[in-house]
Formats: sequence, C-alpha cells, structure tokens
Amino acid sequence: ELVIELAAAEPDVVSPVAMAWDANGRLFVAEMIGYPATPGLGRIRLLEDRDGDGRYEHSVVFADKLDFPTSVMPYRGGILVAVSPDIVFMEDQNGDGKSDFTRVEWTGFVPGVQQLRANALHWGLDNQIYGANGRSDFAARRPNAPMSSAIPGRARDFRINPLTGEFSAINGLSQFGLCHDDWGNRFLSWNTIPLRHVVLEEHHLKNLVDPAPFAVVDPADPADPGRVYPISTPPRQFNTEQSLYYNALCGLTIFRGNQLGPQYDGNAFVCESLTNLVTRRILKPDGPTFRSVRDDRERDREFLASADSWTHPVFLTTGPDGCLYFADFYREFVEHPQYVADKKARESVDFRHGAEHGRIWRIRRKSMHVSSEDRRPRLENANIEEFSQAMTHPVGWWRDTAQRRLIERQARSAAPQLTQLTKSATLAQARLQAAWTLEGLGVLDDDTIARLVHDPEPRVRRSALKLAERRIANSERIRGEVIARTDEPDQSVRFELVLILNSLDSPAATDSLILLLQKGQDEWINRAVLCGSTQALSRLATILLGKPGWTSGDTDTRTSFLERLGRQIGAKGEALSFKAILDDFHAATNSENGTLAFIAGFAHSTSGARVIQSLADIPAVASMLKK
Repeated sequence: ELVIELAAAEPDVVSPVAMAWDANGRLFVAEMIGYPATPGLGRIRLLEDRDGDGRYEHSVVFADKLDFPTSVMPYRGGILVAVSPDIVFMEDQNGDGKSDFTRVEWTGFVPGVQQLRANALHWGLDNQIYGANGRSDFAARRPNAPMSSAIPGRARDFRINPLTGEFSAINGLSQFGLCHDDWGNRFLSWNTIPLRHVVLEEHHLKNLVDPAPFAVVDPADPADPGRVYPISTPPRQFNTEQSLYYNALCGLTIFRGNQLGPQYDGNAFVCESLTNLVTRRILKPDGPTFRSVRDDRERDREFLASADSWTHPVFLTTGPDGCLYFADFYREFVEHPQYVADKKARESVDFRHGAEHGRIWRIRRKSMHVSSEDRRPRLENANIEEFSQAMTHPVGWWRDTAQRRLIERQARSAAPQLTQLTKSATLAQARLQAAWTLEGLGVLDDDTIARLVHDPEPRVRRSALKLAERRIANSERIRGEVIARTDEPDQSVRFELVLILNSLDSPAATDSLILLLQKGQDEWINRAVLCGSTQALSRLATILLGKPGWTSGDTDTRTSFLERLGRQIGAKGEALSFKAILDDFHAATNSENGTLAFIAGFAHSTSGARVIQSLADIPAVASMLKK
C-alpha cells in the first residue's frame, strides 16, 4: 500500500516546475511564477528539512527576478539553472542561503513558448550533464564566443562535459523532461508520447542511410490507445484537443528508489498535467530496447489521480530517501494562451489565476521506514570512505551524487576503493557506477573493463562494452576480449557487441560479426551490423554472398537484411567496393533470392544504379541486369 504526503506547500514553495537535491540534501526548486507570459517573476527556492521529519520547514529565495527557469541541477557547490537563452551557474559564497554569484556558462537557447525551452539538466552515468531541447532549439556557444562557434541543435537534445565544457548536440528530441535509468539508458519526453528510448547514439548513426526507424524507439504497447483515466472534473479548455487522451505529458522519470516496493523498481512515471494525474509504465526488456506496458491493475485507472482540478503534476524525480516526488504546479490553468484561438478568451481569461500556490508531494510505501540519515545526507565534503559507501546505496541519488562529487573534485585517490567495488559490490548498479566513476577520473584500467565484460549481470556487461569501445582502438587486450565474445547469450549485449565490432573494421571483427549473424535471425543484430563503415560492410557482403545457405533457401528476414546491406553500400556509390564483391563472388550470376536482393538493394539508390551501369560490360553484372 502506498501513501502520499505533503513535503512542502505555499508560501514556502510557489509554482514549482523542477527540483533537485544538492549533496547535503537541500532541495532546490525552480519556480515559474510568471507562467504563462509574465517575465521577471521566476525564482529558485532553497528548501531544507532540518529536523529530518520529511517536511521542508525552512525556505529561502535563493535567486529571483528570473525569466521562466525550467531546470535546476546541483553543481560544484552551487547550481546550474536553465533559464533561456542561458544556462547559468549560481553560487552562495557567503553562506546566507542566497546566490551572490552568477555566471553564464552557455547561451543561445531559443526562448520560445515558456514550457518549450531547454530543461531537464541532470548528471548521466557517463559523467556528462544532459539536457532536453524543449522543442525551441538552440545554437549554443560560450557567452563571449563568436556566433560562428555556435553548435546548432535543431530537433536534438544536448550534453555538456563538466570537466572540459565541451558541448554536444545529441540524437533525440525531448519536450519537457529527459532522464536515464540505472544502466545509462536515455529516455525522451513528449506531450503525446509517454516515453521514447534512444537506442543508437550520434556516433553510431554516421554511416546509416536511414537511421530514423530504429535510432529512437517508441516502446508503447500497440494495444495502448493513449487513453488517460482522470477522476477530476473535465478541465476548462480553450482549444479543441481531446483531454481524455495523451495531451500534456511531461516531467518523465525512471524510478530509482527503494521506498515503493520492488514491483515499481525501474518503472517509468509521467505527469499528465492537464488532467491532474501521474501515469505509470512497466519497462520490459525487448532486445536492446523495451516494451512499455500498463500494470494489469491500472488498465482503466492511473497510478495517481487527483479529484482536485487545480492539481497539476509537472515534474517527477526520486529523492535521497528513496521515495517518489512530484512538483504540483497548483493553479487553475496550465494551458498557454498562445494556443488559444479565441482572441476574446485569450485576452480576458486570467491564465495566472492561483499562481501564488504550489506543492511538492512525496509518495512512499506505507510500511517502509525512511531513516533520518537518508533524509539528511552529508556528501558535499565527504571523505573517500563515505563516497565509497554511498556508491553502494540502493537509491540512485546517492550513487549519482557520490560519482558527481568525486568527478568534480577529480579525487583519483578513490581509485583503489572504486576498483574494489567493481569486483565485490553486491549491487550490480554499484559495480557499474564505480567503473564509470573510474573512467571519469581517468584511472579505469583494462583489467577492470575485461572483468566487467564477463559480469554475471547482462546490463553491466552491455555498459562495460560502451567503456571498452572508448579504448578499443589502442588496447590489444580489450580488442581480444571483444572479438572473443561471440558466445554472448544476451540479445541486448550482442547488439552492443556488434556496434563495437563495426568500429574495429578488421577481418577478425568481420569473422566475429558473421558468427553472431549465424546464431539466428535477430532483427536488432541485423540493424546494428548496418551501422558499419562501407569498407567493413563490403568485406562482410563478399563473405556472406559466398556462404551456402545465406543466399538460397533463406528466410524473409535474411533476404531483407541482404537487400538493406546492398542499399547501404550502394548509397555510397562506390564502384570499387561493388566490383570487388563481384570479383570475389564468382557465383553472382545465379538467381538465388539473397543475391538478387543484395543487387536490388545496391541499385535502389541513384548512386548505386549509376555504379551498376558503369560496370555493365562486366559479364557478372550484365547477367544480373538481364535478370
């Protein structure tokens, strides 16, 4: 049985839209008081639960006079705030609980509609700071840098290296919300889609002709019509959108706590702000991605629904105490007047009615006990032993915070303890997070990677392969471990393995790819193979077209793969690659389905067709053209 309890309310918090705890358990809240269109009223609130009873009784305004802050993240003793067009660093340097130092770190984020701005700043497992595009896009640059240095981000999210300041636009587009699970999987938020999963990152897409169908996946149950089940009275709306279906989803999180019960571990929770509810999805592994399904008990009801039409959940997160929290943007309206067609309504309705309210709620299991220590962490100036203990905590916030502080301090003296955790930690997440922390400190060794590639937990093995990919070009030890992993039983790990083998672009790697392809008709493995370079794919095609069984009597999946393989090579229009394949495969004049599919795929593109015509005097090609 779950209970919901108030953690903070007006006047201590007003119009909250995002929140995060610093290393000492102080809660920073972004307040968008001026929503929808009144600038200068935004604030960052600092809340403290000084007696450890779960209620934040101490409240101060940390920073004010902001234009619509959308995100806050603890960072280097201060906070990062997304307040378009900038991401700013704020710090309290005299200890009075109020910011007295502000520095613009990055600028160039388009200040579009207030709920469609850059948001969701958070620390990732890979030691990067991630953020959501918001749908208004960006041309990000350092504040004093020339416009020519700006990094464009049309329809892409972003990440920042906290050590170097390097800014990158990344695959995926999120609206309000962006999050990771314990294992580093990245999930995107959209107002009409509960969540999407990024399967392929930017560096894997450079060779693909058409990455769109599977680079980002919507894992929703095909039987899910997008219906929501509110218990409040229908909202007063000014547009014609259907409120009983996904409409204003936001604030996505993956639960990484321990105070709801094991059946909720790793579940996705999403706010439906218009209809006063929070919906939940169970993520079931499906190869390298997931299937997102409702719990059987929630087929016609929601995880949380309020009868109060002023309740507007907009942001979800896991607290240090292992509970699920949500920010309640408590007021009458969340609809933005820009989307109201009726000019009279747009000008006469007070869309800020109730803006002086706001609540933060906590959800937990009734029978669970939360210790005061978990409610009052002290990690800002912790020692190495305390950080090591935090790294084994079952709640993700503790591990993330320990990792962040160790990386910010570049505390390489923690290497022995972290390395030991990768060997002996009972919690699989701790083994993995310790390894990524070592990576961020620049002290991760090949022995540790090689050991984790054989970890009993497949999700650790998969993430360990991501670590291996970073140094495989310069490490014979790592190359050997990867090439030898063709007996990997887990589909998601095999998928990651293929992506790394692609990067090796060597005969040995090709042999391993063929062994993995021969294990069965796995569409995800086929897709991963197609991410390889043209040279690697040409080598692979030469071998496969000459293998008995690969081009005759094959399944539809295999034929489809050969057609896409030909299309991928053909799109590059490389006559030498195509001619080399035909020269090596002397049986190319036969009529086997697989061979025909490969040739048809190659000829599909304009460049591929030109290559075939230019080689029409070669007997093998001439024979194929006749067929």
